[in-house]
Amino acid sequence: MKILLTGATGGIGSAIKAQLKDNEFIQAIGEVDWVIFAHGIINEENVEQTFKVNTTDCMLLTQDLIPHLKKGVIYISSTAGIRGNDKFPT
Repeated sequence: MKILLTGATGGIGSAIKAQLKDNEFIQAIGEVDWVIFAHGIINEENVEQTFKVNTTDCMLLTQDLIPHLKKGVIYISSTAGIRGNDKFPT
């Protein structure tokens, strides 16, 4: 099974998206079974960046990968590790 996972380090979703503009990269990936978006940010000073990383970049990357996708996409987005709340303190 081949899985493409975003997350684990800052900015990886944007970096992958930028690389997907290169057809050699898309060809190198070939087909994937699953894409898992496991990232999330909150930037209270820049709402546009928050929306771009958490929503727009995921949508654009998914759109680029559809021809190479065999099974599906999983979206997981949480900033609980960055900013806790009364239910999930950090």
